[in-house]
Amino acid sequence: MTTLSPGHSRLPFLLFTLAGLALPVMAQDATVGGAEAGATQAGSGTVQDSAADTDVEAAVNEPKRWTLRFEPGVWFVAPGGDIKMPQLGGGGGGDELGVASIGPGDRDFTKLNDLELDRPEASPAGEIHLGFGDWRFCLRGFSSSTDANATATGGGSMNGLSFVEGDEIESSLDFLAAEAEVGYSLYRNTPRQSGTGRDVLRTNLEAVAGVRLYDVDWEIGNTSSGAESLEAQESFFEPLIGGRFAMEFYEEFDLDFQLTVGGLPLGDDSSFSVDVLAGFTWRPFENFGVQIGYRQLLFDLQSGEDTQEFEYDGALAGLYGGVLFQF
Repeated sequence: MTTLSPGHSRLPFLLFTLAGLALPVMAQDATVGGAEAGATQAGSGTVQDSAADTDVEAAVNEPKRWTLRFEPGVWFVAPGGDIKMPQLGGGGGGDELGVASIGPGDRDFTKLNDLELDRPEASPAGEIHLGFGDWRFCLRGFSSSTDANATATGGGSMNGLSFVEGDEIESSLDFLAAEAEVGYSLYRNTPRQSGTGRDVLRTNLEAVAGVRLYDVDWEIGNTSSGAESLEAQESFFEPLIGGRFAMEFYEEFDLDFQLTVGGLPLGDDSSFSVDVLAGFTWRPFENFGVQIGYRQLLFDLQSGEDTQEFEYDGALAGLYGGVLFQF
């Protein structure tokens, strides 16, 4: 039998002792190393999150460089106001012919409701908007055509067109207006994002300037007598200025309001107008939406003088609806 020396018998004991002392130290080092690695990864994640937030904020605050909106629609518009037509035969009738109303009483102007022209008619309308950064360029227009028959409530003459009680007066009005506008954004808010990543509210305030063109075609005749009709074909041009305010909710619902004022006094030929538009749009898809709104265009259009004076002091107003295509 082999016997171990005292030194050999203590060797296993020393090895077990050293192992027992080393294990806690190694465990502590592993814990510290893991914590440092976790901290490093957490710090990296924080940096990445911060960078991502910065990118999102930059993308949100930077307006789209190019946008295109096409808005075809229908305006259910009713004309109103007063009309004064040039006299038949070049004038010369004086007070003998006078200017009488188709309706009760005598006036210098004939009211459109006396001519039965103040009924809403569906008229084609549309807008095209091209946006570039803070700039927006717009073309807007509509065309309205109205015909009506009215019965004279008494005898008289309207600018040379004679009538007696019971005569049928036929009237027609073709009205076209077109606008070219440029808008510049004066203020945009910094939108707050919802939990789903959508912008809760966007607002935009614009200054607007442009031009407006009118083309008016009037005809009033006595179908009972078959006499020559009163006719007027006039065109007007005027600059305009105004403002536009738009709000967008959750990148799906839009509200916009625009007010413009136009005018061009040129002696016997002059025009003045106030145009108000208010609309609501729902965009269930990114590139498509439906809209409804209200528009009122007030104007005073004048040309000529004396017996050949034409003046249409009136308004066009009504609801409009349509669709929107956005790119």
